[in-house]
Amino acid sequence: VGFSPNCNFCWIENIVCDRKNCLLKCMAEKSLALVGLKGKENKNGLTPCLQCDEDFCGPAFKACAGANRRRCGIKSDIDRPFEELCTIVD
Repeated sequence: VGFSPNCNFCWIENIVCDRKNCLLKCMAEKSLALVGLKGKENKNGLTPCLQCDEDFCGPAFKACAGANRRRCGIKSDIDRPFEELCTIVD
């Protein structure tokens, strides 16, 4: 997709982290979706799969890449309140 080698490394590391730590939670969630059911969200509005990524892989990704979608103001699968989105990026 045209990432720089350093950025590509960050994404690959995040994918490896998610596979190592979150695979079963994410597979269970996708299985529910295939039969038309929605996974249970926590008090933050995150499914177990997304919460796992936030807990285990998010901090390392932000440190590696310098930002994530939320920090850049880009809408992601995690539905955040507007006040949590960065609107000014330097």
